[in-house]
Amino acid sequence: MKKKIIFVQFVKFLDFHHELFEVKYLRKDFIVEVHDLSFLFNNKSHKNYDYLRQKSKVIKFYNLLNWFKLVSKDLKKYKNNLYLFYTGNPLNFSFLFFHFLLLLKKINIVLVKQNTLPNLDITKDYSLKENLIFKCHRLFNRKKHVLYENKFKIINFFLGLMSLFFPPKIIFTNGKIDKKRFEKKFPRSQIISLNSWDASKVFLNNTKKIFSRKKYGVYLTPFSIKSASDSNTYGYEKLENAKKVFYDVNKGLSEIEQKYKKKILIGLHPRGEDKISKLKELGNRQTFKYKTLELIKNSNFVITHMSIAISYAILFNKPLVFINTKEHKKNLFYMRYNKHMANFFSCESVNIENISNISIPDKISRSMKSRYDYFKNTYLLSNDYKKLPNYKIIKKTI
Repeated sequence: MKKKIIFVQFVKFLDFHHELFEVKYLRKDFIVEVHDLSFLFNNKSHKNYDYLRQKSKVIKFYNLLNWFKLVSKDLKKYKNNLYLFYTGNPLNFSFLFFHFLLLLKKINIVLVKQNTLPNLDITKDYSLKENLIFKCHRLFNRKKHVLYENKFKIINFFLGLMSLFFPPKIIFTNGKIDKKRFEKKFPRSQIISLNSWDASKVFLNNTKKIFSRKKYGVYLTPFSIKSASDSNTYGYEKLENAKKVFYDVNKGLSEIEQKYKKKILIGLHPRGEDKISKLKELGNRQTFKYKTLELIKNSNFVITHMSIAISYAILFNKPLVFINTKEHKKNLFYMRYNKHMANFFSCESVNIENISNISIPDKISRSMKSRYDYFKNTYLLSNDYKKLPNYKIIKKTI
């Protein structure tokens, strides 16, 4: 009998998640199903992505009891050949009850716990007064986010208690940043270091497509005008006005193009609208969705606010420039994290409205190379399978 994998997603499972988790490759060896529980967490969040047409098959659930019954039915059929892949943290308390019932049935729980951005203490180097202002800012401007963070801590506490008696079968982490911690916390679980999903995609991708014969840079958009943002997961709007951000970014990109004689191509966020080929808010520059790997691979430098896609720049040793605008000052968390990220990679964090402060090197410096290598080995590359796509590692494991 073929083994079955069920991906359990707690925020809306979009088409790019199918590619991210290498579902089509896993289906060569496993029966694979996707269970989207996002509606149970936040109805509004679920609907915020209605502008995206979902082509890939997903089973959506609006009732946890129905989900539990379906999984229990599969468990009777597949027994020890059924694996539930949790691709994030459970987002409501009701889920804990049904999770516990499944543990009593001795189902195989697989946690996918990946950390692909640096662990940074954004309170470091600030005074007590500044950190107090920062906390008050978050409390008043990100009330729901703070509420959910505390809620997740409580949920994770109870999950941890259950794990003492019913440990996960497997925990997939990435690099070595969390491997030792998980081995200590879950001594009866199998802890496997994957590559980050972006690094795995590099091993899967052999394309040599050139987007421009001339030298170019890439600007990674955090959103488009209409697209949902991370904030929408928690049911509130982002603090920054997208049009104002793009207005300042567009002016800055034009000046960079003139100063460095290189055009800028746009890497659209996977949550952006499907049919955008040019963003008028960014000077009608060429815009590409789902092509971020190839764009960065053939680029000369990468301009970003704060994006997981910087892993491609790290893997291909491309100079990084972290930017912000006056509009971002509304979001103190962003401003702090942006600055700390730049420091972590020995890069610059600059206001795009003053490009006289921007210096884009032709290649990464020795200090940047050292930080890039550290990040690759600590966060991006598997300890044991550094050149193997993740679906092959998963196949070897289960």
